[in-house]
Amino acid sequence: MADDSTEMSTSRLVLWGAVGVVLVLAIAAYFRSGTRVPPFGSTPAAAPAPAAAPARPAR
Repeated sequence: MADDSTEMSTSRLVLWGAVGVVLVLAIAAYFRSGTRVPPFGSTPAAAPAPAAAPARPAR
């Protein structure tokens, strides 16, 4: 007959705890920097052209 105990084994409890920690860290990392990352597959915005150097007077 199968074990009908509702208790979780220690190893399974540790496994689910580790999965929960990884999930929480992934969500925290997303909200920390994910909102500033461009969407996957999009082309990066072109960098603005550098400011023109002041013209040197002709001699």
